[in-house]
Amino acid sequence: MADSTGPILAAGGIVLGARVVTGDDDPAEMIRIALSTGIAAVGLSLLGQGSPALARGIGMMSLVTVIFVPVGGKKTPIQILLEWYEGKK
Repeated sequence: MADSTGPILAAGGIVLGARVVTGDDDPAEMIRIALSTGIAAVGLSLLGQGSPALARGIGMMSLVTVIFVPVGGKKTPIQILLEWYEGKK
């Protein structure tokens, strides 16, 4: 596995896991997330053939962004983890 595909696949897995944990597991949305993660992994793998450092950087930035930045008004995985740790859920 290329250095860039690992972080992007981890980001997709984290998003899917967070959706399942919060009960927001709409099947159509889950399929879209899985497909977009796969397409991004293939794209970064191809980019990594020409510029491995750029592809690795984009993969790591996407992983950090998924963990810490809320999208669409939904909780971030780190917020979900903190709520679970504090016993709120």
